[in-house]
Amino acid sequence: MRGEDSAVSEIVGTILILLIAVSAFATVQYIILSSPTPSSGMIVNIVSRVEGTNIILEHHGGQPLDLNTEISISIGGEEKRMRIGDNLPEGAKEDGKWNLGERIVIPFEYDIDDLENYTNADVSAIDEKNNSIVFLGSINLNPVSDVGLKVAVNPKDPSVNSTVKATITVTCYRGDVGAADIDVKYILPDELTYIGNTTSNGTYCNYTGIWHIDKIEVGSSVNLTVTAKVNGLKYREFTQLAMILDGSGSISPEDWDLIRTGLANAVENPDVFPHDGSAELTVIQFGDYYHSTPHAELEVGPVVVTNVTGAPSYYKDVADGIRGIDQLGGATPMGCGIRLAADQLHDSENFSGDSRQIINIVTDGVPNCRWTTDTYTGTWMGPGDDQYVYGKESAEAAREYLLDTLGLTEDKDGFNSLAVLRGSEPPDIDWLNGTMVWPQPGYIAPPFDNGSGWVSKITSWQEFENAVNKMFRFIFNSITCTVEIVKLKPFDPNDVNNKVTVVITPQPR
Repeated sequence: MRGEDSAVSEIVGTILILLIAVSAFATVQYIILSSPTPSSGMIVNIVSRVEGTNIILEHHGGQPLDLNTEISISIGGEEKRMRIGDNLPEGAKEDGKWNLGERIVIPFEYDIDDLENYTNADVSAIDEKNNSIVFLGSINLNPVSDVGLKVAVNPKDPSVNSTVKATITVTCYRGDVGAADIDVKYILPDELTYIGNTTSNGTYCNYTGIWHIDKIEVGSSVNLTVTAKVNGLKYREFTQLAMILDGSGSISPEDWDLIRTGLANAVENPDVFPHDGSAELTVIQFGDYYHSTPHAELEVGPVVVTNVTGAPSYYKDVADGIRGIDQLGGATPMGCGIRLAADQLHDSENFSGDSRQIINIVTDGVPNCRWTTDTYTGTWMGPGDDQYVYGKESAEAAREYLLDTLGLTEDKDGFNSLAVLRGSEPPDIDWLNGTMVWPQPGYIAPPFDNGSGWVSKITSWQEFENAVNKMFRFIFNSITCTVEIVKLKPFDPNDVNNKVTVVITPQPR
């Protein structure tokens, strides 16, 4: 432009400081540009920033500019020309100058179908009276669009050989412009057989798992529904499972019988607990101070449960061993149980960082014992409320020990809790959910739709067996698949809602 404009005989020195504020949730960049040094002594400092779909020019020093100074903005392949006086607020025009601290707001719109041409805006100002360029420079635009997805499964718990529908909804929540050229990846696992799909926008290819969406305007949503047949599990990864049972005195002998019988029945049921050697079971109990120091005991395992008659791992014998567990009674040294579980899983011959470790703690109370270093024993800190403060501190420290000892990873491992809401001191659900379960943040289940890190609540021990059945079906029989936005434009500054894990737990026929 400077080489072609013969009318401009003098280049006035400029400094254009460009502040690109892409949006309230994006990175702010600073770029300093300048033109060649002029023959005159005129200096003008202009700060520029982009706020959404507005270019803001602010006078930051140097000489005031005449209201007839022409501003030229080239954006999206088009040039817009205007006078300073056309965009300056009325109150700032009284002296006929653009002065220090005064701002010009220049609105523009992105073209969602032509975003490649909206990478920057070239800005210049020409003072016709003095036949000179006052300032010029280029502003990076960097538009953003917040896109997210949600998935609904119907029915939530289908039976084997039935059909299930997964409806994926993609929404453009906000942004400088809508989103375009979007690819959503949803590959059906082997346990699901593709039947068909319907979509309100774009096309879905079952072979690649890609749903391509041309564009979504801000505030709009599009949907894809994929129908599939449920085949059941074809492969089950090896899992080390530890059940940590609260055997404290708040549990009556009748309720203790419900606990051990319910757990044994669940282990015996092949529709609930695997008997094919893919699961190792460890059962630990914590309690007592009537007959000994509060402590944790290994009750069953670690044992890989099988259907081999006569073997120590035979599921019926394992279940009978659970039925024979005597209750400890007494206090609630929860931290001791967690530490013992961590060591038992880690020291098992089947431990591997590549296998899955799931730890479930079952309790109807609040921990009230301080752990004794280098043991699986503790000291009851009651009576009074301080016992629960010390008990929680010990349990939280034990949780950290468990995470470090086993090296748990969020994509496959978990620490969960089944809480029974009864008695004068029921479990602290907020504490369990917000501090103890892992990974965080925790959530209340069922539904078990967000992986591990859950707290399941029941109101009586009569519900225990049914709750354990649901828990084990989720752990051992779930079909897991991922839905993820893998491509879109422009940039999405909030990608936490771009990936969803879908969990389908088939029910026995």
